[in-house]
Amino acid sequence: MSKIISVLLLVGIVFVSGCLGGKCKVDGICKGEETYQNCPEDCPDCDDRDNCTLDYFDYELQECVNGLVVGDVLFYDNFSTDENWELPDTYDTMFEMGKMVLRNSGSRDRATPVLEYNFDKRNYIVEFSAKVDDLIGIMSARYDLSKNYSEKYALLFGVVPKGLPEELPFQVEMLADYEGRGIVGIGKSGEVGLMTVKEVPVKKGEWHDYKVVLRGDRIEVYVDEVLYENYTDSEPIMQNGGMVFEGLGYESRFSVDYVRVTEIC
Repeated sequence: MSKIISVLLLVGIVFVSGCLGGKCKVDGICKGEETYQNCPEDCPDCDDRDNCTLDYFDYELQECVNGLVVGDVLFYDNFSTDENWELPDTYDTMFEMGKMVLRNSGSRDRATPVLEYNFDKRNYIVEFSAKVDDLIGIMSARYDLSKNYSEKYALLFGVVPKGLPEELPFQVEMLADYEGRGIVGIGKSGEVGLMTVKEVPVKKGEWHDYKVVLRGDRIEVYVDEVLYENYTDSEPIMQNGGMVFEGLGYESRFSVDYVRVTEIC
């Protein structure tokens, strides 16, 4: 019996010395759940203290992941029909590269709304695919669209044309440096105007995937799953209101497909 006790004591000493004596940090790598349980000092704390994210450590990538808790898909359209749309004359649903898309053939108008989706004091992910030809903006995310139009946010996507029209509702000089290049930008109506512009690898005639996260006081903009804009305001971005696709400029031409609005925490 005393021999068995001695063996168990030795095993216990080896285990304790392994975790408390520094062996847990031989390589500093969090290798799996066993490491978390026995030697948690080798693993980072991935909790970002945000109840709206799912936090975990990716052992393969060796980094924390803080993914948003995604809810229901509230709206989806791949333009197989046009029943969700009130289309002006210059917009239509048509076949393009073997699929149905929404096509703007040149608005001849500064801002022609295409789709209105009403937000109601929740957080959202708005996703869509788009191909631009001559385009400054194709999407706007707005405060209360019907009661407070002047306080809208405009999220600009596309390729900045050469020879910018002076009547655009943003500071044209901020876009001048991006002529011929792809951009994402955030603007606000009224006296504020265009606030940020980021260059993105988008060219005319190419399809790209766009994602906009509207959450609390933040706007995150992704192009092809790469984060390009992370903007924070002094007040919630979307109290209520709507999202529209629109052409800015007399010859805005673009195609849109796979529009999806998903609720997040």
